Amino acid sequence: MTLCLYTTELICQTVCNMKYCVFNKKQSIYCCTDDKMKYSNWQMQTIITLGVLLFIALIIDVVVYVYKKQNKNSIHKKVVKVQMPVQIKQQEPETDHNEVDQLLLNQL
Repeated sequence: MTLCLYTTELICQTVCNMKYCVFNKKQSIYCCTDDKMKYSNWQMQTIITLGVLLFIALIIDVVVYVYKKQNKNSIHKKVVKVQMPVQIKQQEPETDHNEVDQLLLNQL
C-alpha cells in the first residue's frame, strides 16, 4: 500500500526518504511506500490538521483585533460628541403679581 497525495517531488521528499519517493505516472503525483515513510498516515493528517487550525486561529485573532480597534475608535468619537458643553437656561419661577399685590394690600 502506498500513500499518494504529493503534488511535487519536494513535498514528497520532505515526508519520505528520497529513495522511496516514486512518481505515479497514471495519477501524475508522487507516492512513497508505507514501509519506509518517515511519518505514518495518521501522523501526517494530524500535522496538517493542526497547521490548518493554527492558521484559522491566527486569522480570527487578527480579525478580532482589528474589529476591537475600530470599535474603540468609534466609541471614543461618540464620547467626545456627548461631552460637549451644553448650556441650560434656568427658568425663574413664575409668580402671580396679582396675588402679591393682594397680600400687600392686606398688610395695610
